[in-house]
Amino acid sequence: NQALFPYISEKASLPAVERLRFVRGTFKIYAVVVVLFLLVVFALAGPLFSLFFDEKFTMGLRPFMTVFYLMSVWVAMVMVNYFIGLQVLVAFGKDKVYSKYYLINTIVAVVGFVLLLPRIGLIGAPLSLIFGELILFIFLFSAYSEFKKEANVRT
Repeated sequence: NQALFPYISEKASLPAVERLRFVRGTFKIYAVVVVLFLLVVFALAGPLFSLFFDEKFTMGLRPFMTVFYLMSVWVAMVMVNYFIGLQVLVAFGKDKVYSKYYLINTIVAVVGFVLLLPRIGLIGAPLSLIFGELILFIFLFSAYSEFKKEANVRT
């Protein structure tokens, strides 16, 4: 994702319509990579844990597998949000908007930790992170939609 930043930033001199079309095309490829990441993680997590750890250890891990799967979903959400935030907003001069929304994400996650961990235990941590990323996604998508309107881009 970060490796794409200089390449996409170079497109800043292009008209906004062309920049956004380029980013959309790049995002489609990136989204496929994110989905493949999730599929591989979900398909191979159990076998890999069994390969590297003995039966006693993996039996103790079973309750944590749900946390592992949820954290994998969170990582995928981070990848998507980071792309939208960095490759669209920051690359096209809207870094303050991204910073503000990221701060909101952090506050939501911390409040979620405080509220959920004592009530539902360990599973509250990934749920808090996922909820924060979901809020961030909603804000980022809204900002992206506004950016599209400003650029007069039809999708």
